[in-house]
Amino acid sequence: MGKNITFEVTENIHWDNWGRLIVVFSQGQICEGTLHEDGTVTAESPYYETSLTMLI
Repeated sequence: MGKNITFEVTENIHWDNWGRLIVVFSQGQICEGTLHEDGTVTAESPYYETSLTMLI
């Protein structure tokens, strides 16, 4: 189980939506997510109803 965290997005993060890049997190946003033991963070995009796992 992970630890709940708040983090600042340091660069725009895009998601490939059938060949079209969509911004799912914008630089400078403050978001909530879960920090997992392996160093990845899972967070829900403030724009879309989808979650994203990223390595920080």
